[in-house]
Amino acid sequence: MPLSALTESIFEFRRFIRRYQRVFRHEAQRRHFEAYIRGLIGPLERKSIEPIALDQGIDWRRLDNFIACSPWDAESLLVEHRQHLRMTLGSGKGILIPQLLT
Repeated sequence: MPLSALTESIFEFRRFIRRYQRVFRHEAQRRHFEAYIRGLIGPLERKSIEPIALDQGIDWRRLDNFIACSPWDAESLLVEHRQHLRMTLGSGKGILIPQLLT
């Protein structure tokens, strides 16, 4: 990958992360969110909490606490995600119908 493409990818990833970090009230939550996303998109074979935490240099209990117990507003995160989808995938000639998980 050319250096310019790598630089652009890093820039786009940082922009993506910042967009969603606004939802989290505390700096630790923002750091854990970024680490979790890095783990999900990274080359790890297993994408569960412990391997991600180990790969990102975080105590796995802290990352687990962020995912399972940390007080953050899921609805605000979904609103931001929907807006992001509208901006990146939206079209005046089409619609996007999200599937709700039950």
